[in-house]
Parts: sequence; structure tokens; C-alpha cells
Amino acid sequence: MKKLVICIVIFLIVPVLAFGQLDKIDLAHKKVTIKMEKRPLGEILKYLMGKYDILIGFERSNLDMGKPDYAFDTNLSDGEMKTAEFEAQDGLKVKIIADHVFTAPDHPITVIVENKPLKEVFDTIVRQMNNYDWEINGDVVNIFPKKGREQRFRELLDIRISSFKFKKGETIWQITKRIKELPEIEEFLNRSNLYFSGERFGLVSILESQYGKKIDVEMNFSNITFKELLNKITRIKRGGWIIKNQGFSRNVQRDYIDIDI
Repeated sequence: MKKLVICIVIFLIVPVLAFGQLDKIDLAHKKVTIKMEKRPLGEILKYLMGKYDILIGFERSNLDMGKPDYAFDTNLSDGEMKTAEFEAQDGLKVKIIADHVFTAPDHPITVIVENKPLKEVFDTIVRQMNNYDWEINGDVVNIFPKKGREQRFRELLDIRISSFKFKKGETIWQITKRIKELPEIEEFLNRSNLYFSGERFGLVSILESQYGKKIDVEMNFSNITFKELLNKITRIKRGGWIIKNQGFSRNVQRDYIDIDI
């Protein structure tokens, strides 16, 4: 009888372990085809987000401060909402499709793979970015500095958030507002002499199509790190997040950081 019980226990435990391992490696082995040569990172990530629903979290190195090479959209635009109509002086109405144009004067990226694991894709991308490494956290690809890291961001991302709540039906705009209102974030910003406005700048039609989307899921997270929070939010809203130092702002006499989600 004892032997029978032991066999049953092993039978039940082994599949659980096996499935757990599959969950961890599944995204890294997701097959991807992408053929883009000397293109901005923003175009490549937009393709991966749109075609394969790959989620991206990016912490920018201070060595790349002020450079446009690694910009990307954390929320894909709704095609219907980014169409703008203007009336010319002669009375003719003109429709234009507004979209974010990315540039990469110093670090264009080439990725040419066919039906290869996602791991190979991001190994190729990050190798050309010079200052970064990458890993998968909670089904989100996190790209982070291996050189030139803003040391205050290490502390920020490790802060434990006691509670984050988001109502069903609110927009992505409100996500940033909720983050800005977190007492742990307010305390950190004051203590670290950092300023975060939470504002987004650009063409209104693009911003509205990206950040005006409603999220039909309620969020209620507690006792997690800020990095875990960013990843969990991204798993719900999709797209990605970016955290970066924008440099010293004379207006507020502080370093200006941006948390784009």
C-alpha cells in the first residue's frame, strides 16, 4: 500500500513541475519571423507588439539620455482614431494619417530571422543596443541597462507598493494618474529630488488613440514591487512601459524623469 501511495504522489507532482517549466520558457521559445534592416528600434518593437503581441518594459541607460534611437510607443494606435481631417484654405478637406515617426541616427537595428525563437530575436536586438541586457519577467520582455544605469531607478523599481487600484472602464491616461498618486512614489520622488509630471506631448490624435483607450478590466494589486506593478499593468493593457531620466529641469530645479505606460 505504501508503494502505491508513493507512486501516486510522484505522478501528481512531476506534471506540475513540468508545466511550471513550460510556462517559464514558452515566451522565449515563441517562434517569430521578422526581416528588418537598419531600422529604428521603435519600428521593430512596434512590429513585434502588433504582429506577435510581445510586451516590452524598457529602462533607459543614462548613456543614451537625450538620444532618439531607443524611443518606442508603449501603446499601439487605434487606426480609426489617428485619422485627422483638415480644411484647406480653398475649402477642400484633407485627411491625413498621423503616426509616430522613429529615427535612429546612431544605432539602427537589423533583425533578419525566419521562424526562430524570440530569444534569438532579442539577443540580436540587444547586442546592437550596446548598453543593455534583457530578461523575461511575468511574460514581459524587460530590457535594462548593464552600463550607465540611473542608480535611483534601481531603488524606484524595487519599492514595494502597498496598494494599486484601477477601475474597470477607465482609460490608459488614468493608469499614469494612479501611479503618480501612489504615496510610495510621491515619497520617493521628493526624497530623490526627481520630478515626474505624468504629461504626454505630441500630436493630439496620436496621443488620444494610444492613451485614450478604455481598459475593461479592474486592477487591484498589493504588496508588489514597482517593477512588478509595471509588468502586471502591461499584461492587462498590452504594449509596454518605459522609464527614463530626461535630465535636469530648470523649471522645477530637479531631474525630470518619465514613466511612460
